[in-house]
Amino acid sequence: MRYKLIVFDLDETIWTTLPRSIGVSNGPFELAGEDEARSTSATIRLFPGVRRLLRNLCRRHKHISLASRSDAAVCDDLLRLFGIHQYFSYPQYGWQEKSQAVINILKSLADREKEHIEPRDVLFIDDWPSNVEAVRSTGAATLLFGRDVRSILELANILD
Repeated sequence: MRYKLIVFDLDETIWTTLPRSIGVSNGPFELAGEDEARSTSATIRLFPGVRRLLRNLCRRHKHISLASRSDAAVCDDLLRLFGIHQYFSYPQYGWQEKSQAVINILKSLADREKEHIEPRDVLFIDDWPSNVEAVRSTGAATLLFGRDVRSILELANILD
C-alpha cells in the first residue's frame, strides 16, 4: 500500500448513527455491547471490521486520522468507549472544510513529528461526495464510502 496517511470521516464511514437524523452531538453515551454505544436519543454502531482494519494499518506503520464535522468531546468519548482512540493522530473536528482538515493533519505531522507527507500519499474516505471532491482537489486519493467502497471489510481488502 502506497499511502502514508489514511484519513477517515466518522459518521456513516467508521460508524452509523441510529436514528440517522441524529448526530453524535447527542451524548453522553454508554457502551451497550462491544460495537454499540447508546445515549438517551441515539445509538452509535461501529461498522464490522473497523478494529481489525485499524490494527492492521497501525501494524504497517501507517498514520491514521479523522476529519469529522462533529463535536470533538463526544467523538473522543465514543472513540474511547469503543477502544479505538489510540489509532488516530491529530483528528480534526468541527465545521471546517474537509480539505482544510487534511491539510491541518499534514501540517501537524510535519510540525510535531517532523514527518513530511505529500497530499498524493494520503487516502481520504468519506460518505459525502462534496467532501471527497474537495479533498481530491488537494491531490489526495479519495474513496466515496457507499459507492467506491461499500464496507469496511471491502476497504480492508483494497488496502491489503
